[in-house]
Amino acid sequence: SPFTERGNKSNTNQVVVTCRVVDYEQLGEKIGLRGAVTLKPLDEGQIKAYLQDVPEFWEAVVADTGLKEIAQTPLLLSIMAFAFRDRKNELKALSDLKEGALRDAIFTAYIEERYAHEARKLKLKGQTPPFTLEELWRDLGWIAMLNAAGGWDVTANVLTKRDFWR
Repeated sequence: SPFTERGNKSNTNQVVVTCRVVDYEQLGEKIGLRGAVTLKPLDEGQIKAYLQDVPEFWEAVVADTGLKEIAQTPLLLSIMAFAFRDRKNELKALSDLKEGALRDAIFTAYIEERYAHEARKLKLKGQTPPFTLEELWRDLGWIAMLNAAGGWDVTANVLTKRDFWR
């Protein structure tokens, strides 16, 4: 059986813990890890290699310092590439944005593209999403405002499915 007497899975479980280095260094008690990896900012060569199939995106990143800075973070580069893979004509408009507006535009595009992607997958199964994109935006806005107002224990920074149905 893959379960021990205590009901836990055997020692084949694997967990990935992510944290900012600064935050981890401030922790009193550390967790026992078999190893750790510290992600460094991507260099231009790595970004270019990742965007090799999207030359328009690479050109936009090279031309804009804000985009280049964001693209150095692997997660944000992945989000941007997904969000704008079919919106190449919108890339030029990003170059005029300041940092906050740039991040907003990237995450807006990502959420819209991700929703459309999931809706297409459900459609192939003869299903529809359980909520509209407008409802998603409304709920994300509500959660963000509640979090910003201290409505949740923001140090935990964890949301459950139940939080979305309140």
